[in-house]
Amino acid sequence: MTILGKKILEKTVFVHYGNELFRPEKVEEVAFFQNHYNKPKRGGIWLSPKNSKYGWREWAKETKYPRFHDRYRWEITLEDDAKIIACTNFMDLKSIPTSDLYVDGEYACTYFDYRKLQESGYHGVFLGLELLMLIKFYQKYYEGFTKPTFKFWDCESLLLFGTEKIRHVSSYVQSI
Repeated sequence: MTILGKKILEKTVFVHYGNELFRPEKVEEVAFFQNHYNKPKRGGIWLSPKNSKYGWREWAKETKYPRFHDRYRWEITLEDDAKIIACTNFMDLKSIPTSDLYVDGEYACTYFDYRKLQESGYHGVFLGLELLMLIKFYQKYYEGFTKPTFKFWDCESLLLFGTEKIRHVSSYVQSI
């Protein structure tokens, strides 16, 4: 796996919760909708490292996310040639192209430019736990501290833009 940033994702098993079957044909292309902060409006696949201390499962349970259930999960490994930008500290963030969003002529936020990433051959973006915890701390005490805004990027996760770099998927069903 080619990674801009640290080599932290090699041999990582990722997990996705919620869907009974893995259907690559159902995965939508990432929608580039500017007014949705740093998450695309739809598309791609959101994954967390299986061994994360604060992945999607932990966030959903902590926040009592109403649509969360962990009965179904996929464990996913990526191809060796998957090109992922991995951000684990503030300096890594400079590697991600950004654009500014203006609403009615007023600056609203700076967001990750997923289109530029894909055009540059990247298959996804990973934000590590340590970076996210620092961001949440500084945003709590210093409004406007970070650019781009990280509203809605809630836990350690990888946004994979599509399915072409998935090597293996294992599905698991937890009995009720």
